[in-house]
Amino acid sequence: MGPGFKGPSYHDLRGSLLKDIVHDVHEYILSIKADWRLYGCSIMADGWSNRRNAPIVNFLAYSPRGTVFLKSVDTSGLLKDKETLLEMFDEVVKEVGQENIVQFVSDNEASFKAAEEALPARKEFTNGNDLCRLGITRFATPFLSIQCLLKFKNELRQMFTCTKWVESSHGKSRAGKEIAAIVLEDKDFWPRCAHIVNVSEPLVRVLRLADSGEKPSMGYLYEAMDKEKEAIKTS
Repeated sequence: MGPGFKGPSYHDLRGSLLKDIVHDVHEYILSIKADWRLYGCSIMADGWSNRRNAPIVNFLAYSPRGTVFLKSVDTSGLLKDKETLLEMFDEVVKEVGQENIVQFVSDNEASFKAAEEALPARKEFTNGNDLCRLGITRFATPFLSIQCLLKFKNELRQMFTCTKWVESSHGKSRAGKEIAAIVLEDKDFWPRCAHIVNVSEPLVRVLRLADSGEKPSMGYLYEAMDKEKEAIKTS
């Protein structure tokens, strides 16, 4: 760019250029969704109010490639109870694909927690244990993921040593070998995960208390914070 540069016209911006950008973004999102079949994704449901105080529920999918906005639901005029939220959650699960979901992270509001209990947990590859960890406050997603790794430590180690994994294309790939080495051979990985969980769990309890809509939490926060500080010191 320099003197004499002439930018695109108004009609170009709202016409062909806009269509090109929309196409590029669409292709990029499709490439991210394709990776969900390999690495899975976390579904996040967040309830909030817009500038007009209209209740909104946003659904996003997080994966190592990035976060994809799925949809936003205006719940004005709807009773935001367990049945309504469960129907919305179930639609999102069907759209993304149950087999692609690692966990479902929702708002900690009481109605969200009620819906989570009715949403069937996915129990594949973990001897019947739940893969979906529902109802944990959305601020705790990293903690939640590490906690899941620790919970399924033995199952993960078994998976990376089974014949099906070793002979698969993922097991033979560079990334697959690096991940397997971390899970099986890195002596610091699991102790660090345990340390992170021990330190973070007290903080998560306070966050859940602050984010809960079941009862006023201000009167309990200071006592809870002091209690969890001591828990962190002894962890």
